[in-house]
Amino acid sequence: MNSLSHFLDRFKAILLAPGALKKPIIEVISRCARIDLKETDIEVKEGIIYIKAHPLIKNEIFMRKGRILHEVEVLLGKKSLHDIR
Repeated sequence: MNSLSHFLDRFKAILLAPGALKKPIIEVISRCARIDLKETDIEVKEGIIYIKAHPLIKNEIFMRKGRILHEVEVLLGKKSLHDIR
């Protein structure tokens, strides 16, 4: 039998607006890659994180992509974000 929290997890991603996702994503990137980004450097659309930064910064983030996505999944729940570009 599934618990109530399992059913409510479906709505977690819906309720979190893209603007509300930016702060936790920035914190995870800062912790994993030691890179400080501003909220204007990140855009979230349809479960994809778009990074608007210098290519060197983007490469550092992409090298740690798996760890960042895992930590975001733990923080925000499954199916919230699934790629970084």
